[in-house]
Amino acid sequence: MTLFVLNYLNRDDDDCGDPDSVYVARCGSPVSAFVFHALEFWATAAYAMVEAFALVYTPRALSSISNRPNLLKLLLFFDVVATFVPALLVTLNLEAFEVASHEIEYCNELTMAFANLVLLASLVRRRRGAEPGPGAGGDGAVNASIALAAAATAAVQVLVYNSGLPDAERVAHYFEFTFAVLSSFVTFWFCLDNRAMGEEEVLCIMYGDHRDCSNCTVVHTSRASELVALKQAGSLNAAARARRHADGAACLV
Repeated sequence: MTLFVLNYLNRDDDDCGDPDSVYVARCGSPVSAFVFHALEFWATAAYAMVEAFALVYTPRALSSISNRPNLLKLLLFFDVVATFVPALLVTLNLEAFEVASHEIEYCNELTMAFANLVLLASLVRRRRGAEPGPGAGGDGAVNASIALAAAATAAVQVLVYNSGLPDAERVAHYFEFTFAVLSSFVTFWFCLDNRAMGEEEVLCIMYGDHRDCSNCTVVHTSRASELVALKQAGSLNAAARARRHADGAACLV
């Protein structure tokens, strides 16, 4: 919301007698271009890290959020890197890296939008009472709709920024900040839902009967299925490590 106000009051491109520098608040602008873009890019990087922490510490099994949890992890990793790098470039030299940083950030909206829509879909399924599990994640039509919406969100910002129209960057900023506000609501809802689920599970463990706690049963079943799959995938690696340890012990003897 702060960036909305600063973007609306921005007069850096006006023709006035102020020095033409990104480090000077020109023509009555509240902040300089450097302060504005630093706040913009570092806020985006901070949000990406908050979203990653929300998924890392969720009490829910990742398989109940997405039917491809490893792909979701990879997207989050790419999201954090693709937001931190432009923020650092802008901080080092705004004049040299402003355009490139915007291009990277707006293209990265694809992964950010996809991750947020996956979270939103999981929250909607939970509100509808759909049972999570290793196969949860929606059918092909739902996944295609999520991917299409994410691609459209990224495409609009990139097209507006590169349109060459007057005030194209300012208009693209409005699209960017609107998307950021909507994404923050999704992540906030996801965090509150996780907190409610965690508190319910703690109460079930401390005071309740697991046979009467349907939500805990569903969560525990999903967690157990996920752990079984992970153990099966890592059984060969564990056996190889055991053989190497035994071979090392034999060599010492």
